[in-house]
Amino acid sequence: MRVTLKKVALFVMVVYLILTCYAAYFLFSDKLGKIKPTGAQQDKDRPVKKFRQRPSHHAMTPRVQVKDTPIINKPPEQVAKNNTLIQPLPPAEQQLVNFQPVREEQPEVVGARGKGDIGLRLDQLRPVKENLIDIEIWSRAGVGQYTWQHLLGGSLESRLGGIWSYGVKKERNMKFQFRMGPGVHQSKTPHDVENLILVLNGRAPDKVDFARSWLDYLDNYKNLQNVALMIIGSEVCDNDWVLPYMTSHGGPVKILFIVYDGTIVNGKDILQWPLGVATYRGFPVVESSTLALHMPRPYRCNFLGTVYQNSTREDLLRVIWQNHLIDVCYVKTRASWEPSEKTETREEYQRILSQSDLTLSPIGTNTECYRLYEACAYGSIPVIEDVRTPGNCAKEPLRLLKQMGAPFIYVKDWSELPKILETEAKKTPGELVQRRTELVLWYDKFKSQLKEIFLDKVQGTFFPK
Repeated sequence: MRVTLKKVALFVMVVYLILTCYAAYFLFSDKLGKIKPTGAQQDKDRPVKKFRQRPSHHAMTPRVQVKDTPIINKPPEQVAKNNTLIQPLPPAEQQLVNFQPVREEQPEVVGARGKGDIGLRLDQLRPVKENLIDIEIWSRAGVGQYTWQHLLGGSLESRLGGIWSYGVKKERNMKFQFRMGPGVHQSKTPHDVENLILVLNGRAPDKVDFARSWLDYLDNYKNLQNVALMIIGSEVCDNDWVLPYMTSHGGPVKILFIVYDGTIVNGKDILQWPLGVATYRGFPVVESSTLALHMPRPYRCNFLGTVYQNSTREDLLRVIWQNHLIDVCYVKTRASWEPSEKTETREEYQRILSQSDLTLSPIGTNTECYRLYEACAYGSIPVIEDVRTPGNCAKEPLRLLKQMGAPFIYVKDWSELPKILETEAKKTPGELVQRRTELVLWYDKFKSQLKEIFLDKVQGTFFPK
């Protein structure tokens, strides 16, 4: 039979159609097999799993499902899909597959719409009003600001152009409200005060008169229940005038914090308090973390201060000049004391403290002075003339600092200074850095301990359990 081109083409066309239909059949049947059963058919094919009955009002741990993981009775390794063996799940994922929700026991809530009601338990998360005890601090002396900012870590906001400075701080169950400045006057302060810490200056006779006027006015605060007094005492420790105001002598003052080594300190209702830094000159709060303690310091020692006639400060200057110590020490003096400080001189003073390893501290009217604490703030070791000043102060000067382990250098006479500086010259940079670090850490601890002493005494005396 003769095969024509027409017949061949027809045959090819028929074969193509047959193959196309065959491929379409397999493709369509495979898609049908992948469609997930729904509704009753899905429930019919799935094995039944029993769960424990649980009330609807109990919180449940959500059931975790693994996507595309069939719920089966056979081990996973025995199930094949498209002729490919399914590998066993890792232990953690296997736990998810076998997870069974378990009823959680919820705490009983009394007074709710129902036991364990979730709405009530969420309501209990609302903020609870704090029961804080208000304590006012009224300061008319620099030691008050030192205590507030440097020891308690409080902040201050200036008001009415500086007539008032105000701050609030919460400590334990107490809310302290601090006020300072010339606006702190008997007629301007809150007369409904119940708990009061009064900060005054008793360093000189005119200051004592001002302090007495405040203490005598306390009877006008009709709601007043608790009073503490913080005072800068006399530099020669003549402080007996304050005793009649103490509760132990029939007065209103329950606690007295007093500066300088007075003999009336008993560690019970009368505690010694540090003089602190010269806040009235704008000396700042120095964060120890900001100090470059590892950097070399150009000055072995420094002295910036007023030189009084016939004082040991003149002896110190004489030793410095005679031994040519001016080459290694920064010295700047003035003939008279100035209550205020210019911005330039204050910044120079702080810079020199941060650039000196030692700060020389000859005595003035009293051994304790602001310079001690200011040097500590910058990691410069105070070299102190360890001599008892005239007056009625305790035999051992700097009692509080010594009790708290101040790492200072003490001298009895400034003729010892050249030898001290010779020893300093032999120290390695590493030893100097370590000493600066230890001083700053001690001062931070010193302030922290005084804060706790203050809070313990106020809380324990004002609000005894």
